[in-house]
Amino acid sequence: MFEKLSWQFRLNRVIAMLEEDRRLLLKGQSARLAGNAHRRSEAEAELQAIPPRMAEAHQAEISRIKTLARRNETLMTAYLDGARQAVKRLTDIEANQRSIGAYGRDGVRLNPAATRRTQDKRA
Repeated sequence: MFEKLSWQFRLNRVIAMLEEDRRLLLKGQSARLAGNAHRRSEAEAELQAIPPRMAEAHQAEISRIKTLARRNETLMTAYLDGARQAVKRLTDIEANQRSIGAYGRDGVRLNPAATRRTQDKRA
């Protein structure tokens, strides 16, 4: 009986951890999420050590853990894809910033060094 309650407590702790990871992902708190990596590794090791008879007794909790883990994986993938796209966009903007310039009436790009700077004078 005690062993069953012990595993119930452990599984509930994993469920709570996965719920917290989801909240951190949704808030974009990647530093805190990364800080929990050790705790996730420990939880994974615990889950792999669950005896078969305990796994059978706790099928509902294990099923919920799998569902939450898949959901978090989907969120993490979307989060990383968004971060990659943002980095690419910023890189593109930075690269193109150097090529933005002035154009003459004929549509030919003017050499930035050859253009004159003007100064407004007020009366």
